[in-house]
Amino acid sequence: MRKEQEASKAHLAPLSQILPPATIGIIGGGQLGRMMAISARQMGYKIATLEPTKNSPLAQIADFEINASYDDEVALKKLLEMSDVVTYEFENIPAKTIERLALHGNLPQGHRPLEITQNRSREKNAIREAGFRTAAFRDVASVEDFEKAYAAIGAPCLLKTVSGGYDGKGQWLIKSDADLMGPRQAVASKKPFVLERFVPFQMEYQSSLHVV
Repeated sequence: MRKEQEASKAHLAPLSQILPPATIGIIGGGQLGRMMAISARQMGYKIATLEPTKNSPLAQIADFEINASYDDEVALKKLLEMSDVVTYEFENIPAKTIERLALHGNLPQGHRPLEITQNRSREKNAIREAGFRTAAFRDVASVEDFEKAYAAIGAPCLLKTVSGGYDGKGQWLIKSDADLMGPRQAVASKKPFVLERFVPFQMEYQSSLHVV
């Protein structure tokens, strides 16, 4: 227990610079990881990736490729050993696995970002607790919850699975009462959902931060 506590404290300490040609390990092999790797390689870093699928978008430009599932701790430890620092490129990676691995290598962000972003309800509440606004939303765990949430929020709104959905999967757009059948059938499964007010997209802001 003492060893784990000391390792945990070590990850809270200020990080030293990791300069090229250090190796950055990335868990995941998708397009976001590829974009990260392109920028890193332009600065002179080497890239290692762990991804179940061979020849993934990231692997195509990486220096080292490990093909294994995201919960394969032997393979993940191998990635830690060959990398100077490790990160991940999307949220659907087992948070508990990353929590254990953080004790064995340089994974400075730890598991908490995953634990929060893997659950839409936790994510939205964390954003609010940090002082930012979100669209109005309600947690939904039953048809009764859904009816109450819909009465409070109204159309247009979106029903979303709490976890696992992405790129429109696990989502139902409700423009009017005529669109309620599908969402009602979904929430009858007793799985957790969130119902949130639809926010029309107008523009995207990009902030450039310079950290000294």
